Amino acid sequence: MANQDHLLPPALTVCSQCGAERRSLSKHWSRSASCEYPSIDENLHEFIRGLLLGDGSVDGHKTAMIEVNSRNQHLIKWMHDQLGWLSRGVTVTQRQGDDLYRLRTMSHPDLDRYWTWATEVPSDWVLTRRAAQPWYACDGAISFTGHNNDQRKMTFSATDGQFRESAISLLNEAGYDVGEWNRRIFLPKSQITNWLDWLGDPVPGVEHKWAKSPSEYSRR
Repeated sequence: MANQDHLLPPALTVCSQCGAERRSLSKHWSRSASCEYPSIDENLHEFIRGLLLGDGSVDGHKTAMIEVNSRNQHLIKWMHDQLGWLSRGVTVTQRQGDDLYRLRTMSHPDLDRYWTWATEVPSDWVLTRRAAQPWYACDGAISFTGHNNDQRKMTFSATDGQFRESAISLLNEAGYDVGEWNRRIFLPKSQITNWLDWLGDPVPGVEHKWAKSPSEYSRR
């Protein structure tokens, strides 16, 4: 088995309710008679939903946690920072000569609602900018082709058919026209600038995905 080292420690190691330092705050909260799990606010939930649209998955035993694996150190650190107190830290493992970074959240009963996201995104959920940003950072891509690289194409990886249908529906409801191509979905070039402006600032580690010209893409 490959050696695993801690790249980033848990964001929170001391219980804010009793002041005790614990190796696993999730276990502490689940077993304590006086301390409770902190609530996960809606802003953080939206970020988690975006991770699940992208590279995130639901794991755990009785209580759910979120896990993300990536070879992009800057991207995984950004996710760790965005998750704040909920992040259990980032570990790095050598896999076939490359570093693989693994981010896990604490186990939390409020994450149990996401077990069903492994097979289907709820039809009553509307895509928000907060969720769209990590989704695009993980699974989106932009390229410049054609004469003088003047043709832009923006795509999302969507190899699973059921997820692809959910992703198309989410983007359509957000006001974007979507096409399908080679087990991917794409936005027409006329809507790419609006999409990037809506997302806001580029995400660290994948800044090139926010490029609006070939020269900017090369620079980033």
